[in-house]
Amino acid sequence: MVRPRTAWSDPVLRPRTAEKTRKRQFVFLCIGFSLPVILGFTIVDILEGDALEVLINILMAAVFVSGFICIKKWEADILVYRLGMVLLSVMFLYNVSIGSGHGTAIYWLFSFPLVYVFF
Repeated sequence: MVRPRTAWSDPVLRPRTAEKTRKRQFVFLCIGFSLPVILGFTIVDILEGDALEVLINILMAAVFVSGFICIKKWEADILVYRLGMVLLSVMFLYNVSIGSGHGTAIYWLFSFPLVYVFF
């Protein structure tokens, strides 16, 4: 027996709250600003010949793009926020541990609590 689709059983039909819409818009804005910045850092790392940082930048861009696709296609907002933050944190801590950016990566540490509180 096939169950009919209802607004609460199907995530596509489920109504969005204002909070969910606001978070989605903020995530899309962050992704829109972050991808060109990551591209710029990747170009600089290629010119410096730092293959490991290039790989990390590509992985970070892939996390952003896949998160965008998952939010838009499957409406898996909470899962994407949590997995994305964990992956970005691991990449960030690795960058801090290797002294990425000639030791300046540690200065981005102050913005992470704000991002965690928001999501």
